[in-house]
Amino acid sequence: MNHNTHLHAFLIALLLCAAWAVVGWDSLAEPPETTLSGFAEKYGLELVSRPGNPGVELSGKGLTVRLAPGMKAVSVNGKLHKLSQAPRMSGGVMLVPGELYSITDGLRPARGKYAAVVIDAGHGGYDTGAVANGAIEKDIVLDIGRRVRDILVRNRIKVVMTREDDTFIELTKRSEIANETPGAVFVSIHANSAGEVASCEEIDGIETFVLTDSISDLTRANKAASEYALHENTAGGSRKMKAEKAKKTIANLSREARSESRVLAEAVQKKLTSNLGESDRGVKEKNLSVLRETYFGPAILTEVGFLTNRKSARELNSAAYRQKTAQAIADGIISFLSRP
Repeated sequence: MNHNTHLHAFLIALLLCAAWAVVGWDSLAEPPETTLSGFAEKYGLELVSRPGNPGVELSGKGLTVRLAPGMKAVSVNGKLHKLSQAPRMSGGVMLVPGELYSITDGLRPARGKYAAVVIDAGHGGYDTGAVANGAIEKDIVLDIGRRVRDILVRNRIKVVMTREDDTFIELTKRSEIANETPGAVFVSIHANSAGEVASCEEIDGIETFVLTDSISDLTRANKAASEYALHENTAGGSRKMKAEKAKKTIANLSREARSESRVLAEAVQKKLTSNLGESDRGVKEKNLSVLRETYFGPAILTEVGFLTNRKSARELNSAAYRQKTAQAIADGIISFLSRP
C-alpha cells in the first residue's frame, strides 16, 4: 500500500471517529488546550509536509502524530485514538486538547532525567523586592510564576512552587524545596532594578544568572553533606553516614548541575529576548544564595526586566505582557527538558 492510500485510510478513519458518539468517556471536565507548536516542542517533533494532506503530521524521536482540525481522533505511531474534543484553529494557531499528552506519553520513549520544575517567585510578604514606577517586584514575579506553572502543568510537567501567595520564604528554604524535589530543575523569577544611579531609567533588558565558577563543587559538597546525609546499610543492618562518599557523590552531582544550569539559562534567556523583543543582557555568573545552595539539579535566576525603566515597568504591570513573559520562560524550560 503506498503513502497516499495510507493517508486516505487515515482521513476516512478520522471522519468515522468524529462521527462516533463518545460513550463512557471520563466524566471529568474537558482537559485544557495547548498550542500545536507547544506540543511539538515538548516532544521534539517537526512538521512533515505532505502534498494534498488536509491534516497535520508531526514526526521525530520515535513518534509520528497525525491529526486534523475538527476531527475527534489522532493517530500516534499508526494507532488511532479517540479524542473528547477536536483540535481547532484560533487566530491562525492550531489548538490541541490536553489529553493528547497522556495518549502520547504512553507511547513515546522514556522521558529524560528531570522529572519536575521548581518555580521560585522572588521576595514576598514584607520583602517587596524592587519598587519603582508603580510596579512592585514581589507581585509581578508571583503572577508570572503562577502563569509559568499553569503552562507547564498543561504540558504534563510536574511543578512545585516555593510560594503560592504573598508570603515571605527564607532563601535557604527555597533551595531546600528544590533539593528535596526529586529530579528537579530550579527557576527563580525576579525583576531588576538599576538602583539610584543617574542613568537608571535608561538601563533595560533581560538577563539570566547561573552560579559563579568561583564557588567550587567540593566546597558545596562539603556543606551539602552536612545537610543531606547519604546513608548505607552496613552488614549488621545499622545505618551509618558515609561522609567521604557523600561528598564525592554530591560534588559529582553539583558539577553536572552546573553544566546543565548554563544550558537551561541559555534556553530561557533566548526565549525571553526573542519572544519579547527586549535587549539581551546575556547569561551571567553570580554568587546568589538560591543558586549556591541548590545542589542536585540545574538552577537559574532570571531577571525579566528593570522596574526602574519606565517602559519595562509599564509592560510588566500589564497582564498580557506577563503572560507573554511566562510563555517565554515556559518555552525555554520545555525546550531544555525536551533535549535528547
